[in-house]
Amino acid sequence: MRNFISKMCNSTFIYTVYLRLKNLAFLEKICSAYFFHLLLQLRSKTKKANNMEGVLYSEYTVELTKAALEYCRLMEQVDKYDEAEFIDRTSKILPLLYLKVLLMPEIEEFYESDLEHQVTEDLYAHVVKGVAGLLGDRDLYLETFHPDMPFSDAPIAVTVSENLADIYQDLGNFIGVFQSGVPEIMNDALVDCLQNFNDYWGQKLVNVLRAVHHLRK
Repeated sequence: MRNFISKMCNSTFIYTVYLRLKNLAFLEKICSAYFFHLLLQLRSKTKKANNMEGVLYSEYTVELTKAALEYCRLMEQVDKYDEAEFIDRTSKILPLLYLKVLLMPEIEEFYESDLEHQVTEDLYAHVVKGVAGLLGDRDLYLETFHPDMPFSDAPIAVTVSENLADIYQDLGNFIGVFQSGVPEIMNDALVDCLQNFNDYWGQKLVNVLRAVHHLRK
């Protein structure tokens, strides 16, 4: 009888140990899978951050930022130029901006930052007033690539000053936010600028470039 109980106890003990070891192995698998998942997430974020910073500090972004800053200064300091010099400078910086955007590598938003608009209504109005005052009657031109064109039977009258100010608004917002020095915000400012180029100011640029080219004569 004592031998039987001893065998039973031993069997129960062995079975209990077996269950614990089995559960432990199961937990180890779960923990291993969890930490492996965390490792993959960290690796993905690190890779994404490295890609982001790689684009932010690349020669392409530097060149685009320099061109955008030059354009903004030209628009803000329009009162310092006569018409011929302003038209000459504008006709050179516009195609340069277009080229620098096209050379940019693809980049994706990182933190979806809430970007603040840096160009105020007063700054926008200053550019419009300055360019319009400089060009006078030559500020007006006819545009066929206009959002309202499908509803019109004739070209629509627009102004060089407003088109240049619209471009200035997007680039000024980009430059103002980009100077924050925070990589995630800089990244999202760049993404926003490039997206707006595709949706808005890129078309404005090529439209007004035709008018500016005509004004060189």
